[in-house]
Amino acid sequence: MNAILRPRPQVAKAQPWPFPAARQTVLDNGLNVWTFDLPGQLVISAELVIPVSLSAEPPAAEGVATIALRTSDEGSAAHPGPELARLVEQNGAVFGGHCFPSATICGLDAPVTRLAGAMPLLAEIVREPAY
Repeated sequence: MNAILRPRPQVAKAQPWPFPAARQTVLDNGLNVWTFDLPGQLVISAELVIPVSLSAEPPAAEGVATIALRTSDEGSAAHPGPELARLVEQNGAVFGGHCFPSATICGLDAPVTRLAGAMPLLAEIVREPAY
C-alpha cells in the first residue's frame, strides 16, 4: 500500500496561557471552596479534599482506604446497590478519587448542563456510602 506523505505542518510558537486565579468562598457550613472560571468548558471537575492521610490507615489493613474510596459510589443509604452508580452515570458524571500521604481527594467530572444533578450525588457518596 502506497501512502502519500504530505509535508509536516508548521508548528506555531506556543502562546502564553495564564491559568485563572482562584476565587475563594467559605460556605455557611465552613467548607472552603475554590473555583477557577474557565469560560467555554463543557465539563466541570469538582474535587473534595479530605484531610485524612494514608498514615491514618492501620498497617494491618493496608490498602483498605483506597478500596473504600473507590467503591464508595456503589451504593448509599438513600440509593442502595447499583442505583447510586446508575444515577451518577445518568447525569453523565464519573466519580473517582485517590488516597495520598497528605490527604484523600475524591470528586467527579460532569457536563456543565448536568452539574446540578451530579453534585448532590457527590455529597451523598461522601456522607453516606453503603458498602
